Amino acid sequence: MKHWPLTLAVTVFLLVSCLVYTAVVIINDGHFIYVLDDPYIHMAMAKNFAEYGVWGVTKYEFSSSSSSPLWTSLISAVYISFGVNDISPLLLNIIIGSLVIFLLYRIITSYQPELKDSYVLLMLLAIIFITPLIPMVFCGMEHTAHIFVCFLFIWLAARSLSEKEFNTVSFNSIVLLAVVPFVVFLRYEGMFLVFIVTLLFLFKKRIGFSFLLGILAVIPFLIYGAVSVVNGELWLPNSVYVKGSIPYFKSLDDILAFFVYSNFKKLIGTPSISLLLIAAIFMFTARYRKGKGLWENVQIMLLIFISMTVLHALFARFGFFFRYEAYLIAVGSLALVLAMIEYLPRNGEKIIINIALLRKNKTISAFCLLLVLSLAGRGIIALGKIPIATKNIYEQQYQMGLFLKKYYQGQGVMANDIGVINYLADIKCVDLMGLGKSEIALMVKSGKYNKYELDKFLSARDVKIGILYSEWFKTIIYQWVPVGSWKIKNNVNCYSDTVSFYTTKASDKNELVAKLKKFKTALPLLVEQKIY
Repeated sequence: MKHWPLTLAVTVFLLVSCLVYTAVVIINDGHFIYVLDDPYIHMAMAKNFAEYGVWGVTKYEFSSSSSSPLWTSLISAVYISFGVNDISPLLLNIIIGSLVIFLLYRIITSYQPELKDSYVLLMLLAIIFITPLIPMVFCGMEHTAHIFVCFLFIWLAARSLSEKEFNTVSFNSIVLLAVVPFVVFLRYEGMFLVFIVTLLFLFKKRIGFSFLLGILAVIPFLIYGAVSVVNGELWLPNSVYVKGSIPYFKSLDDILAFFVYSNFKKLIGTPSISLLLIAAIFMFTARYRKGKGLWENVQIMLLIFISMTVLHALFARFGFFFRYEAYLIAVGSLALVLAMIEYLPRNGEKIIINIALLRKNKTISAFCLLLVLSLAGRGIIALGKIPIATKNIYEQQYQMGLFLKKYYQGQGVMANDIGVINYLADIKCVDLMGLGKSEIALMVKSGKYNKYELDKFLSARDVKIGILYSEWFKTIIYQWVPVGSWKIKNNVNCYSDTVSFYTTKASDKNELVAKLKKFKTALPLLVEQKIY
C-alpha cells in the first residue's frame, strides 16, 4: 500500500478515540461527557441560536461568551441541520483530527519524499500523542480545528517566504490569504501567528501582501466586535478579555515584570513548552551556522514557532487540560521534525548511530532525553486523565444542570461554571466569572466587585440561588445564605471538589434544603451531599 503510514496513523487515532469514548460512557453511567465545562458554553450558545435566534449563553439576551465565534457558529449550523445533540462537537473533532493527520503526512512527505515510511509513521504518531490530539478531541472545542489551520498557514507561509520569485496571485498566496481569517476567528491566539508572519513578509519587502494579510486577519475582529458592541458587549469576547494579559506600564519595574519575570515564570511553569522552545532555538542556531539561511523553509517555521511562543507567554495562558498550549506543542513538534528529517536515512539506506558522538555530546543527549520524556509524559498523562476528568464534570457540573432543570426552569441562578447548566436547563443565568456579561467581566478584570452593580444584576434576573466555588467569592458570599454542598472524589479537573449552594434570601432556605434532599437519590453514589 503506497500511503500505509497515513492509513495506519489515522486508524490508530480512530481506534484509540473509540476506546476512550467507550471508557467515558461506561464510567459516566451511559452518558457521554466532555472533559471540561467550556465546550458546553459553545453548545448552549449554539442551541440558543439554532432554536431561538439568540447569540447568548441563555435564550434571554445576547452575550459575548464564546472564545471562538467561528466554532460556535459551526456547531449552530450542525444543530440547525440535525437538531441539538451532545455528540456533534465530538464528531466534528474526530473528522478534523483525521484531516490534521492527513495534512501532517502531506507536509512531511513534501519535504522529503524519499524518507523511509517507518520514520514517517513514527513522526505522525509522535505528533498525534505529543500534541496531544486525542485529548483535544474530547475537549469538544475548537482546538483541533485551530491546529489544522495553524499547520496549513505556517506551511504555506514558509513556502511563500522561501521563494525567490514571489507571486501574489499564485496558488500558495491565494490559499494563504483565504486561511488567515480562520486562524484568528477560531482562536484569538491565532493573532500571534498572523502577526509574526505579517512581519516576516514585511521584512522580505513584500509590503502589499503583508498589509493584505493584516487586513484580512483584523476583519473578523472588527465584524464580531461591532456586532458585540451594538448589543451592549465588549469588542473582545468576555472570556478573552477576562483571561488575557493586558500590560499596565507605570514604571520600569512594570515593564521588566511583564516582559521578563512574567514570561519566565510562565515558561518555567510549563516545562514541555520551555524545553521545546530551547530545542527550537538550538536547532535554528545550529542550522544557521551550517549555512541554512534565515529565509530557508524550515528555518522560517522554527522562527515562527519561537516568536509565537514568546508572544503567547506574554499575553495568554498555559494549562487548563493541556489545551491552551496544544497548538504551540503541535507547531513546535512539526518544525523540529522537519529540521531533523535531513539527518534521517532515505528509503534503502541504513541509519548509522555514532556512539562516540553521543558520548562526546552528553549534555545534548541528556537534553534530548529530557525533552522526549517531558513531551511523552505530558501526552500519556493527558490521555489517561480523559475518563476521570469527564467523571468529574459528570458528578459536578452535569448534576448541577440536572438539578436546575428539575427545580429552577426559567428562574434566576448565579454560578461560576455556566456551560453545562445553561445547556441542560433553561435559566436566567448570572455568571460571576464574567463570561456571561461584560459588566461583570469588567468587575472581575478590575479585581473587585461593585456590590451595587452586582445586586442590580441579581434583582433584574430575580436570582434565587447560587451554585459556587466559595473560595472564589469570599468578598461577596457573606451577603447570601449558605445551604449545602456537593463534594466529589478523585478530582483531577475541576477547580474545587466542592460546590456550595446559596440562597439570596433567608426565606428561601427551607425550600432549597427540601429540593437538595429530594435530589440526593439521583446523585451518583460517590457524590457527598451536606446540608448546613
